Amino acid sequence: MSDNKKENKKEWKERSEQEKLKEINFKGWQLFKALKLDIKTLTSKHGWKMVNYIHSNNREGFFEYLFRLYMSYQLTPDKTIFHFFEECEKSGKFKKYALAFMSGFISKREEDKKFQNKEENNE
Repeated sequence: MSDNKKENKKEWKERSEQEKLKEINFKGWQLFKALKLDIKTLTSKHGWKMVNYIHSNNREGFFEYLFRLYMSYQLTPDKTIFHFFEECEKSGKFKKYALAFMSGFISKREEDKKFQNKEENNE
């Protein structure tokens, strides 16, 4: 593992659970924005499937669908998504983390300055 990857992993592990949940929520919102779909299409086409995976505690199905979503729209998931996956595998907090992601994914926040500023700083 390269030093940069080790540093990113260490940085993720040192975050509080609340910080991790906020970051995962933000990544859900970023994906929503990148897909450029209206909220009705997004929830009917993708949201309900992902929520069903969460409800049935199907981690593998959820992440498979999530990665297919990234690939089908030719997007690249960043390191947070991989940390999210790993955290769910190790901690047993899949539902908590996945619901944080989904609350960002199905929300409309174009007007939310905090998230716009954070996105600009991450680019």
